[in-house]
Amino acid sequence: METRQHTLALIDEACAAGARQARACAVLEISPRTLQRWRRENTGDQRGGTHRPAHNKLSGAEREALLRRKAIIIFQSSRIYDLMAG
Repeated sequence: METRQHTLALIDEACAAGARQARACAVLEISPRTLQRWRRENTGDQRGGTHRPAHNKLSGAEREALLRRKAIIIFQSSRIYDLMAG
């Protein structure tokens, strides 16, 4: 993403100095359409709807309990030398 930002800054600088946008894009080997898309993507999240967390998201305690249970199941079903090998 930093490369995109740098490329956008270079094109802006060239255009401010009097270069045509299409020529600046050609020098940097990107299409004007790519530049247009990058500028549009640079405006942030454009999705509609609310930005609320999911109502069914696990709490931290629930997640930890599930991970502990999963670890117990993995260790119970494995032989000791299998665990040591990898």
